[in-house]
Amino acid sequence: MMTSDILKPLAAFCRDPRSQEYISTVKNISASGNSFGTTLSTSSSDGLIVIETTFDMALQIIHGPDEPTSVAMSTYRSPVPDTSSKLPKELLRCYEIGPEYGTDFISEKPTYASHVGADLDSITVLSSYPSCVRENYLKWVKTWEKKWQLRRGNTREFRSSVFFSAEEEVSWNVAGYLLAWRIAMAPDVGLVEYSTSRSQYILQTGKETSITMQFLKEQLYLLEKGDSS
Repeated sequence: MMTSDILKPLAAFCRDPRSQEYISTVKNISASGNSFGTTLSTSSSDGLIVIETTFDMALQIIHGPDEPTSVAMSTYRSPVPDTSSKLPKELLRCYEIGPEYGTDFISEKPTYASHVGADLDSITVLSSYPSCVRENYLKWVKTWEKKWQLRRGNTREFRSSVFFSAEEEVSWNVAGYLLAWRIAMAPDVGLVEYSTSRSQYILQTGKETSITMQFLKEQLYLLEKGDSS
């Protein structure tokens, strides 16, 4: 199966050596040069693209003749209830996740009247999730912090990007997007607002296809632009 343009951000994620800690299995994404233990299959013609992560979630994309037609997220350690089993709206929690130096990147979003926005640490927020979610989330945060220190902290060039290349930035954005979706899938979470340095995405059950297509298109633009300034 050839990789259509809109899937190039996922291919960049799959071939990035730094992403291998997040990936368990990949199916039907062309990512030449991929190694580090990731299972990669490009021979199937069933149109199903799968990325299984090491943080208890899988991304599945059904690809039509020209482009993806649907996107689904699932877990394999802890089943996610369907939408009808979610808590009442006024009891749901909503989070914002995005890079900010010196934080855990996560805060409570004051969306519903019963909740007031608050800064939270990731250990508190993720205490009810499988340990692999917490471990990979913290790893993702620390990756950005290390790059910030190299690119900005040491040079004091605060206008420069945290990342050295567009592909490196896209790979990190994809990892964060998948982690944010895993957090959004919990039955007590109404939505997660995931932010990159350039855009914001509202992750909410039932909107997997539309939001993922928007995200991939914007990451593709970043790749094609070819820099990370």
